[in-house]
Amino acid sequence: MGGDSRFDKPPASTIADNPSMPDNERDHMKQAIAAVCRLLCALGILGLVVLVNRSQSDEASADGVRCELDPPRDIPALEACLARSPRDVELVLDLAAAYEAAGRPAEAHAQYVRAAAIDPRDVDARRRLDQQP
Repeated sequence: MGGDSRFDKPPASTIADNPSMPDNERDHMKQAIAAVCRLLCALGILGLVVLVNRSQSDEASADGVRCELDPPRDIPALEACLARSPRDVELVLDLAAAYEAAGRPAEAHAQYVRAAAIDPRDVDARRRLDQQP
């Protein structure tokens, strides 16, 4: 192999341990290598934190999309969706309907009032509220 190849060069630790290098340069080189190693470790940890946060954020936004595009029909899931989107009139009306179907008229009425308060112009919310006893 020729002497111009980057693979013919000794690794950094060998350079730092070279006895022909002055002590102050050798110490400086070792400190620089240690600093680079610490930086790479910190960046690796930061990268893991970003990945974990991104996956949690993706899960939360995926749940939000499911609530919006295909709202659940069961009461606990609707309540969970409303916890994320408390001003979503359609979800409030869905929860009210679920309460009605479950024989919980007082809670259904409270949700119809809530929907009408969120959007007083919502015809469906007003109609359902007017139909309540």
